[in-house]
Amino acid sequence: MTNTITNYLEKLSDDKVESPENEINKPTIEKEQEIKGLTIIDKFITKEEHDKLLEAIKDQDWDTTLSRRTQHYGYRYNYKSRNLNEKDKVEPLPEWSLKICQKLIDAGHISSLPDQLIVNEYKLGQGISAHIDSTTAFGDVIFSISLGAPCRMIFKRKSNSNIKKEFIVRPRTFMKMSGDSRYLYTHEIPKLSNASLTVYSERISLTFRYLLKKTKEDTSTEPTK
Repeated sequence: MTNTITNYLEKLSDDKVESPENEINKPTIEKEQEIKGLTIIDKFITKEEHDKLLEAIKDQDWDTTLSRRTQHYGYRYNYKSRNLNEKDKVEPLPEWSLKICQKLIDAGHISSLPDQLIVNEYKLGQGISAHIDSTTAFGDVIFSISLGAPCRMIFKRKSNSNIKKEFIVRPRTFMKMSGDSRYLYTHEIPKLSNASLTVYSERISLTFRYLLKKTKEDTSTEPTK
C-alpha cells in the first residue's frame, strides 16, 4: 500500500510540473485492462475541453444534500431507494455534456446519448465507499469523464475482495464500465489525507447512465426498493 500511495503522489507531482501545452500534444492512450468490460482512456478530452467543462459546471446550481456536492440532469437519483422513475425527471442534460457524449459516439465508445448525468464534486482527499451502481435503475453501460484532481480508484471482485485492481484516474480520463466490471466488481475511491501535490483543489466527475426500459415505464408513486 505504501508503494501505491508513493507512486500516486509521484504522479500528482508530475501533473504539477507538466505544462498544458505539452499535455495537449500528447496522444490519447488506451490501456489494456485485466477486468472484462472496463475501459480507461487517458487524455480523451483536450486540455481546452477540460477547462471549459470545469468553467461551465462551476456556474451551475449545486445540491448539498450529501457530504459531497452534486448536480443531477435528466433524472434525479434517489440515494435512499437506489432507484428512480418518470416522476424523477429534472432538466435535460446540458449542451456542454452532450458535446462530450457526441465525441464518444463518433469515436465508437458509446452508441447513443445517455438518459442521466450526475456531477459529483470531491474535495481534496475525499473519497467514496465501495459500491456497485444501482442495477434496478440503470443499464449495462456506465461511463464517466474525470476533471480536476486525479484520484486512486480500486475495483474489487464482489465475491472475493482479495481479487482487486487499482488505477490512477487522472484529469481528462474517460472510463466505461459494462459486463463484469459493471456487475461483478465494486469500485471505490479511498480517502487520502496527504494528497496535497495536485494543482487542483477538487475532483469533479461526470457520470453518465442509461435507464433500464422498465424504469422509464414505471410511473408508480414509490420507487421499487
